[in-house]
Amino acid sequence: MENEVIINTSNDVYPPSEDSYLLIDTLLSYLKDSKNSNLSLLDIGTGTGVIGISSVKSNRISKLTLSDINPKAVSLTKNNVKENQNILNAIKVNVLQSDLFSNIPKEKYDIITFNPPYLPNEENSKILTEAFFGGWSGIEVTQSFLKSSLEYLSDDGVIFIVSSSLGNMEKLMLFIKNLNLEIKMQEKVHIFFEDIICSVLYLKNKN
Repeated sequence: MENEVIINTSNDVYPPSEDSYLLIDTLLSYLKDSKNSNLSLLDIGTGTGVIGISSVKSNRISKLTLSDINPKAVSLTKNNVKENQNILNAIKVNVLQSDLFSNIPKEKYDIITFNPPYLPNEENSKILTEAFFGGWSGIEVTQSFLKSSLEYLSDDGVIFIVSSSLGNMEKLMLFIKNLNLEIKMQEKVHIFFEDIICSVLYLKNKN
């Protein structure tokens, strides 16, 4: 199909999975109702690039910044961007290596997405392990992301994050509240022994 997204995968990069598609579906649903057709999107921990690339199907995105800490993910994403030039040809795309926001251009983004490692585990030494385990309670990586994201989010912008019922959700919700963020919408899917949740966050008193 002419507008079909083509995503190549690698054994060294987290592949598109149920959590990826939950975020994509939530994002596309949000964008469907958006009246703005000139939005910038920053995807942290992009993996294969599937979330950012899929977002352009909404015809609302004009600029993509895709980043990952894993250099092999960066290389794979660049290849997937080339594979999808038929749908990305009018979109400005920047793919770069970054540990969260450490190498992200200092500018404001309308949408910031993050499908983080969210399983609770203290081990975090290998590249693929970093794709799964989010710290002792499963939310530490997400907390670091959220705290830094406020410097990059436009006043009317939104943040999409994925979390798991296996993590300390009560602590995460309190952390979100203390950052002056509110939940705009949530979507959830049950997989095996956990609930995967996609939350859409925005700044209080801004929208």
